[in-house]
Amino acid sequence: MQLALDSISKKVGPQTWLHDMSMALHSGAVTVLLGATQAGKTSLMRIMAGLDTPGEKNIDARVREIASRLHIDMFLDRYPAELSGGQQQRVALARALAKGAPLMLLDEPLVNLDYKLREELREELTQLFAAGQSTVVYATTEPGEALLLGGYTAVLDEGQLLQYGPTAEVFHAPNSLRVARAFSDPPMNLLPATVAAQGVQLPGGTVLSIPLPQGAAAGGVTVGVRASALRVHARPGDAGVNGAVELAEISGSDTFVHASTPWGDLVAQLTGVHYFELGAAITLHLDPSQAYVFGADGRLVWAPARHRAVQGGR
Repeated sequence: MQLALDSISKKVGPQTWLHDMSMALHSGAVTVLLGATQAGKTSLMRIMAGLDTPGEKNIDARVREIASRLHIDMFLDRYPAELSGGQQQRVALARALAKGAPLMLLDEPLVNLDYKLREELREELTQLFAAGQSTVVYATTEPGEALLLGGYTAVLDEGQLLQYGPTAEVFHAPNSLRVARAFSDPPMNLLPATVAAQGVQLPGGTVLSIPLPQGAAAGGVTVGVRASALRVHARPGDAGVNGAVELAEISGSDTFVHASTPWGDLVAQLTGVHYFELGAAITLHLDPSQAYVFGADGRLVWAPARHRAVQGGR
């Protein structure tokens, strides 16, 4: 085990019990603290054991570091009543982070912040969590936030734990329709389909070539397509569907197009800014290998990230 003391000190009232000191212990070796009574040996060992905390210098430095990263350093001399709701929320979050507690429970800590600040703080929190040693439980309603934070994700719905595992795995291989609905923003396009000899057949007759094993899904199935998998430019092997634009929304650097098609109502997330007239004709293209297939019981049958069938759920 490696233990390093970095500019630690300790005061009790007006008395200085430990002056500023730094020391890195050698792993696997004996380190002797030599000194007369009241030399500071016990005080130093209590800090090493985590029973006491270093002095104000260290606390102040930690507070200012966290305050700067959460953009609240300009509010350090204000009373809580002088802060807005969003500012108070950031102060509460900073207090939790500054303590470096072994377990932190954060219930939607960014929910009351504006979009730009929320995006900035998500990146800061990701770095702070990665650099710290705390076990963090972070509640959110936003799939994008879960993906940014990484780690592990537990998907809950109506009081039930639907799936728990590494965040990327849960996102790319949701074990059921309920997980797919919860862990997708915008919502995953869900299309009724039937099993065909070459794969699955969508409304309108389009067949997606997906090599499902024999008997992997009996009866009707549901095909799931993430909005980001749909494109307006065809690639070799794509399946295409014609439709009409019902709504086009520009959000940041993406354009979300809602279209009515023979497959069903689709939402496509297109990279970049695109302009569409309402009612305009549009053709959307899909690589069949990017489609999900869920059985009649709602369990995952095919996950594009693995390019294999999933037998009996996960």
